Amino acid sequence: MLGKYVKPIELLGTPQQNQLSDIAKVGGAKQVINVLGGLKQPPRILLSYKAIQGCPMITMFQDKPGTIWGFEDVRLPYVQAARETKWGQQPLRMLDMWEAITPALAGYSALIAKPAQTIEECVKKGVEQVRRGIREHAEQYQGMIEEQYIPAYEAQCTSFLTFLVSRLPYSKYLEQPKQTGKDPGKLLPSFACKAGIWWAQSPSQDRPLYYCIDGLNMRDAVNYKAFKTKAINGYLSALGTPAAKLLDLRPFQEVITLAEVREILLNWDDLRKTVRFVEMGRILDVQEAGDWVSGWKAQMAEIDLAAPKRQWREQDVILATAYDLKDDYLLWSSLEPREIRACVREAALLKLMAAGPADMLQMTLDEGCPTLRGLALVPEQFVDLFNQALDVSADDRPVTVSLLRGALFGVCQGLREPLAVAITRLFPPEPLTAPAVLIVDIDLDL
Repeated sequence: MLGKYVKPIELLGTPQQNQLSDIAKVGGAKQVINVLGGLKQPPRILLSYKAIQGCPMITMFQDKPGTIWGFEDVRLPYVQAARETKWGQQPLRMLDMWEAITPALAGYSALIAKPAQTIEECVKKGVEQVRRGIREHAEQYQGMIEEQYIPAYEAQCTSFLTFLVSRLPYSKYLEQPKQTGKDPGKLLPSFACKAGIWWAQSPSQDRPLYYCIDGLNMRDAVNYKAFKTKAINGYLSALGTPAAKLLDLRPFQEVITLAEVREILLNWDDLRKTVRFVEMGRILDVQEAGDWVSGWKAQMAEIDLAAPKRQWREQDVILATAYDLKDDYLLWSSLEPREIRACVREAALLKLMAAGPADMLQMTLDEGCPTLRGLALVPEQFVDLFNQALDVSADDRPVTVSLLRGALFGVCQGLREPLAVAITRLFPPEPLTAPAVLIVDIDLDL
C-alpha cells in the first residue's frame, strides 16, 4: 500500500507539507521506503516520485498518451505523474470511468436493449459524481480540473460504453454462484476491463496501453486457472454440507488484474502493437516484450492443461431449464452435463441479445451459440436466413423475412418466442394498403 504515499512523501519538509491529511502516516511510509531501498535486493518498484516523473514511460506518454494499467497501488504514482502533463485532463485508467461503467453494468440488459439512451443516462450519472468529487476535493479526483476534465470524461465514457455494447459477452456471466462457484459481482467488471484492453486499439482510440508489471507475480497469473478452479471446486463441494454452516462460505471473486494479464498473454499477436509493458518506469522494447510474453505464455499453457476439471452444481435446476428449451428426454439424456450447461448458458445469452440491436443478435447467432447450433436447437437455416434478411435489398427483404418466419418453427420451443419478437421488431411488416379502385365511366345512354 506504499504507492499512495510516493507522491505525498515529496511534500515532507516543504511549505506544502500542511496540505497532507496525515503527516504521520506519510512519514512512516517514508521510513518503510528507506528501509526497502537499503535491502540487498530491494523490491523492483519505483518508489521515488521524482524518478517516476522523469522515467521513460512518462516521457513517452507526453508524445503518445494512453491509459495506464496494473495493480492500482503500483500504477497510482504513474497516473499522478501523467495527470501533471498536458494530456492529463482525461480518464487515464478504467477506474477513472467507473462512475459511468457501474450503472451500465448494473443495467446490462437495458444497455443491450437501448444502448444510446442507456449510455447517455450512465454518462450523465458519472459526470454528476465526478463533478461533485472534484468540487469536494475527494482523494480520487485530485489533480483534475473540472472544466477541462469533464468534456474528456464524457467523450471517453461514451466511446467505451459504445464499444462495450459491441462486444459479445461470455455466456458464463449470466450464471448464478451456486452453479458456478463464482461471485457474479466481479464477473461483468472483469468483462468490462478486458473489453477495455481491446477498446484501447479500436479505431476510436488507437493509443498505447501502458501496463505496469512492477509488483506483479507472474506465477500467480500463469497459475490462476488452477488456483481459481481449486477455490471454485472447494466452494461448490462445501455447499449444503455441515461445514458450510460453520464457515463464512463465499463464492470465488475474480482477481481482475490477473484476468487482464492472461487476456493479454493469450491474445498477444493481436495486442502487441497496443500494449506497452512498463518495468521500473522503463518500457520493454519489442524483443523484450515478445520474449517475456512467450516465456510466460508457454508456462501458462502447460499449467492450464494440468489444471483440475471445474465442478458445477444444481444439475437439476440446469436440467429443468434445458427442458424449458425443448422437452426431449432422448436429447438431454444423451448429452454430457457440460453440454447441457452450455445450451442453457447460450440460450440465456441469446434471449438477452434478442432484445438488442440487429448486429448484436447477429453476432450472437454467428459466434455465441455453437452448442445450440450444433444440436440444431437453433438450425443453420434460421441463422443463414437472418443474415440474409440483414443483407438483402429492401425490395427483396419481405420474401426473405417471410422465409425467416417459417424457419422459426425449426427453432427449439424455449427460444422461439423471443426470436419471433426480435424479428417483428427488426423487420416490421409492411403496412397494408388498400388496392387501387378502378373507376370505369359507363355511358348509360348507349
